[in-house]
Formats: sequence, structure tokens, C-alpha cells
Amino acid sequence: MKKNLSLLAALMVSVMCSANVFAADKYVSASIGISWPNDVKITSDKSDPSSYISENEFGSGVTLLGAYGNDFGDIRLETELGYQQNDLDRSLEFYGGGFDEDTEMNGDVSIISILGNVYYDIAVSDKVEIYLTAGAGVAFVNFNDIGDIDDDADRHYNVESTAFAYQLGAGVAIPVAENLVLDARYRYFGTEDFTIDDTAAWWSDTHVTELYSHSALIGLRMIL
Repeated sequence: MKKNLSLLAALMVSVMCSANVFAADKYVSASIGISWPNDVKITSDKSDPSSYISENEFGSGVTLLGAYGNDFGDIRLETELGYQQNDLDRSLEFYGGGFDEDTEMNGDVSIISILGNVYYDIAVSDKVEIYLTAGAGVAFVNFNDIGDIDDDADRHYNVESTAFAYQLGAGVAIPVAENLVLDARYRYFGTEDFTIDDTAAWWSDTHVTELYSHSALIGLRMIL
């Protein structure tokens, strides 16, 4: 599965880059913003309601995006590299016997994503465009230094997985200088469900519900 997802990401990158053979304005862009992720459920067996389940609450975090694209007028195609990081705040644990434990946690989740995106630009005036965007690719998910805040470092874990990823969004673009555009947007980013299979952790071979987040971003796009 991981190999297939990696091949998918590589294919998307090559497809976007191959668009250079067409007459299009090339650009690079960079954005930074704040992300708000969903609560993430982890279960040892999603088909067995009596299995261990934890609901994990993450705080707001940072999203960084960089992209290279081709502007064909109303349509833009680009390859995007993204990074997102959010701290883990709390974990509500449930066991089949009915024991609940609300635990303050250490650690964070970080996501590196490679997406192929398409944009549809709509001119509102000579100076303002709004746009819609969608994309798909692969996400490399890392749970870093996960553990009870009262535990020592030896009982914290680092696990990783790979998942199909996608994004949807909308934004506004305003020229601020020759060949330079100010870009503000909303981004919905998500992954498919995936399984952690790192046997070094006690929560290996567990099922993770999809990760998704909402981000507010501001950035610059430079026409090359």
C-alpha cells in the first residue's frame, strides 16, 4: 500500500511537470497558516466495539505550503509540497470493561504531503480573482513522542504511516506588484483511514480514523 501511494505521488508530480510543454505562465508560491484538526480515534479492532479505543484531541498548529505551477488562464495546475504539525493535548481512553481515562498528553502529529492540485480562477474585477481548488496525492503521517504527560521519555513512542490524501479549498488573489500576487485561502485537508503497523509501540497494528483539518492560509505567488 505504501509503495502504491508513493508511486501515485511520483506520477502526479511528473504529470504536473509535463504541463510545461504547453503555453502557460509558470509560477512558484509559498503559504503559511493556522490549522485546526479533528479529534482522531484509534482502535485496535474497528469491527469489535469492545476493543480498546482512544479519542485524541489535538490543538491548533501550523501549516506550510510550497508549490510550482502552470497558469493557463482560468485553469492552473501545480505540484504542492505541504507540512502540517499539531500538538496532542488530551486522550480519552475507553476499554471494553467500561473504564474511561481522560489523560493529558505529550507529543504531536506531523504530516508531509505531496499533492497534485487544480485551480479554477474567476475574475471578479481587474484587480481581484477568486478561485476554487482541489487536489490529491499522498501523506506521510508521523506521531512524534506520544505519551502520558506524567510518563518519562522512555515510555513515549514514535510511529508513522502513509495514506492517500486530498484537499479542497477556496481563496482570493490580489496583485500587489508586477508578477507578484497576494493569496489568502481556506483549505480542507484530509486522509483516508490507515493502520499503524510499527511493532515498536504498544499501539502498533491499530486502526486510525481519517485525519482531517481546516486551515486559514496567507501567501505569495510569483509569476516567473
